[in-house]
Amino acid sequence: MKKYISRENIIFLLLSSITLLFLFRYTVLSKSLKWGTWSYGENLISYPDKFIRRGLLGEIVLFISNENPAFKTLNFIVFINCLLLLFLIFLIFRKYEIHLRQLNVYLLSSFGLLYLIYHGNSYNRKEIFAINFFLIFILLLKNNRNEINLGLKIYLLTSLTFLALIHEGTLLIVLPFYYLILKKIDIRFSYIYSIFGLFLIGFLITQQGNLQDVEKMWNELSDFDRQQINSDFESSAIYALNYSFEKQLIGQSGLNKLNDGTLNHWLSYLFYFGIYFFVNHLGCNLKKLFEFLNSIKAFPVELVFCSLLFILGGGDWGRYFVFFIYMYYFYIIYVCDLENFKINYSAKSKHLILFIIYSFFTIMPMASFQDINLLNKINNTFQQIIDLIS
Repeated sequence: MKKYISRENIIFLLLSSITLLFLFRYTVLSKSLKWGTWSYGENLISYPDKFIRRGLLGEIVLFISNENPAFKTLNFIVFINCLLLLFLIFLIFRKYEIHLRQLNVYLLSSFGLLYLIYHGNSYNRKEIFAINFFLIFILLLKNNRNEINLGLKIYLLTSLTFLALIHEGTLLIVLPFYYLILKKIDIRFSYIYSIFGLFLIGFLITQQGNLQDVEKMWNELSDFDRQQINSDFESSAIYALNYSFEKQLIGQSGLNKLNDGTLNHWLSYLFYFGIYFFVNHLGCNLKKLFEFLNSIKAFPVELVFCSLLFILGGGDWGRYFVFFIYMYYFYIIYVCDLENFKINYSAKSKHLILFIIYSFFTIMPMASFQDINLLNKINNTFQQIIDLIS
């Protein structure tokens, strides 16, 4: 007897294949850098014969590269990180009994991995490590019937330390979400975890490099790696470790978004996510929306802590919003499951089509709206397809 393959399965396989095709094309199969030069330099921050903040990942990458250019190693790490993210999201949707149709809508959303990779936004950043760690955590909780054992505590503290050592700023987003989950399971450990995270943030921001440190890091890179950063030392993320605290807090803070008048542009992504959740999980049903708001504490006050990253973390608000949305999204999925509130109501096809069109024309840039030109991007894509065929 032949097994019936549903339309949603076919769509999922198609979207997943396209996502993986772009991921292959922009990472392991690429001979030139397809993602940001700033991120490339940030991933190569290492320890210049002393301990400084954010140096762990670069140290690992350079060790694996073994005095060869880090390009292939970095692209492979980005590839594996995104592949793991796609797989974990699939497991989350399946484990938490959310329909495949809803997963397909996620893939076609503006913050879905497909569009992030296609537009070269955020998929190459260190925050993907943090998202993966969080998804693994809530999967383990699901398997452990929402109980925490010694092994899970070790996992939490180890992953927290790793995140802090590759980028202490990630902790400004992750700490509130872990605290909200842990306090309902083990209040004492939630305090230990949070205090340890705050200690790591406070300690690491004091481990700033100086001009000699960043010059040493830069000079130890291969010529090929420096070319990927456009050979522009003073505009690289490596050089940024030499910034004074005054320059970071005044010249490089997220408060510039208030000065350039784009605050509403960025906040609109939270509105977009609200529409996504309403369409894809509440079926465009106002009654279900009110039931959700009455049953679930949708925005705990602890999440205000995340705003520190937007204020102090610099101008990359796009990547921060993507990071926050992922953490918040899967936190809400976890909480709804815990409270036995069903969120597997997808909207009718006509509503989904409108939302998918809306998503196609809604791009989440990492730092600036100035570089967006959707028509040029589409033309370049078709040109690359023609070149491959010919």
